Amino acid sequence: MLSTPVGITGVFLENGIHAADLAASAVGLTSAAIMGIDGQIRNALGGVNALLEAGRTLTDAALIDGILTAVQGIVSAPVTAALAGIDRLSATIARAATITLTRLGDSTSTAWRSS
Repeated sequence: MLSTPVGITGVFLENGIHAADLAASAVGLTSAAIMGIDGQIRNALGGVNALLEAGRTLTDAALIDGILTAVQGIVSAPVTAALAGIDRLSATIARAATITLTRLGDSTSTAWRSS
């Protein structure tokens, strides 16, 4: 009768360990999805930049060249900067969350097995 609460506590701890492992995996999956989306946006942006560069080579008109340069600066530069920030921020958050969840699971597992 006395072992029942300990057994129930053990089940909760083991489920907590598995939940922490699952959460760490979910963080990794989310980070991979963000990186994939980031890559697709970068590819699209590269296509737009290549198109603008091709437009510049079609004409020698300074006005057209200036307009294309302005469009590239207005659209491309902020998007590239935002992507760099999102990429670094999401990687940092994912790494911190994964480390925290892994350590939580490991410490809970160690504490449970040593008792």
